[in-house]
Amino acid sequence: MPASRFTSAPALPLLNREFALPADGLYEIVRPGEYPARPLLPDGTLGEPVVQVVDDIAIAEMANRFASLAARGLHPELLVDFDHFSHDTSKESRAAGWVQSLVNRSADLAGAIRWSASGKAAVEGGDYRFLSPVFDLNKAQHLGGNRYRVVEIERLALTNDPNMKGGRPLSNRDPKQESAGVTPSVSDPTRQSDSTAAQMSQLALNSKPKNTMDRTKLIGLLGLHESATDDQIAAAITKNRSDAAAAADLRTRANALLEAQVERDLEDFKDVIEDREATKTLLLANRDGAIKVLSGAKARLAAAKPAPGTTPAKPVHNRAETKTPAGSAVDSAATAPVLTRAQESERDALVAFNRKEHGLDFSAAWNKARDIRPDLFPAEQSASH
Repeated sequence: MPASRFTSAPALPLLNREFALPADGLYEIVRPGEYPARPLLPDGTLGEPVVQVVDDIAIAEMANRFASLAARGLHPELLVDFDHFSHDTSKESRAAGWVQSLVNRSADLAGAIRWSASGKAAVEGGDYRFLSPVFDLNKAQHLGGNRYRVVEIERLALTNDPNMKGGRPLSNRDPKQESAGVTPSVSDPTRQSDSTAAQMSQLALNSKPKNTMDRTKLIGLLGLHESATDDQIAAAITKNRSDAAAAADLRTRANALLEAQVERDLEDFKDVIEDREATKTLLLANRDGAIKVLSGAKARLAAAKPAPGTTPAKPVHNRAETKTPAGSAVDSAATAPVLTRAQESERDALVAFNRKEHGLDFSAAWNKARDIRPDLFPAEQSASH
């Protein structure tokens, strides 16, 4: 399993000017946007810059994954800690609260939080004014290049960030605690937000105590003999970095080839594709499965077309005088909109994606697809009304 690569999105205000909690008990966690960040690696260093994509699909997926775990009785409460300290084994991991549910409000993703005694006091007293979500890029959907759609929240943190800009008052931490170094700002489509890079730099400082590296552990991780010299250790680290750079270059090239192949696929199957962007996402995530579904749809479309020079046979109506009682389930299903073959293909591809990506059986994958795209299930929508 690849090592975690943690990132965070800009922190959002918890309270109003009077330190009042939201009346509905829902706290804004993340808004749609594209957020540059440098992931925090397990060794406490910062990785290469990435762009975190939070769109409608990302928000729906985060809410749906949480609800799916809850429905299976897995109690997916998310930790809310103080200042991201749970990333640092040298710090206390005391909980400020636990997220009980995630809600897709279209304009943002919100969460209901059950505060601990210390968390409630810190929030209501104004000691902390912002909530910062943390993501693991290994659970994100790679959209090509350095762009990742985040689809699952790892945890959250109460924080104060002096780089937040906007009309709301701030309750900043002691200036002595501000992180040093580069602090470029991050742009949000709806407002100027805090600096993700600065926040991740602070995380790196918290997560990597200086001058405390265990030499024996380092030698073991590098696969060297216990008697390895400093030069041998340095050479092994240099080689690992070189190998990692080569692997990253190969991944970049592979992603570029996949993107080009997917564009050709979209052209080849354009007759059975209705939503090009949704189909592209499925092809990038699971091309083999998506191609099977698209090929089947294309074959069905070809079979349905009459041969040149022939006239399609008229259907035989054996029940021309029979009527279904108005308002019945059968009547509702009969009058429900009929999917085009392109829509059927999109529905089947989404179900196949859910089965492979989330390990669901057919029924669960079908229900999840219906929750994400109810417009692809008109008969069930009509029956429910």
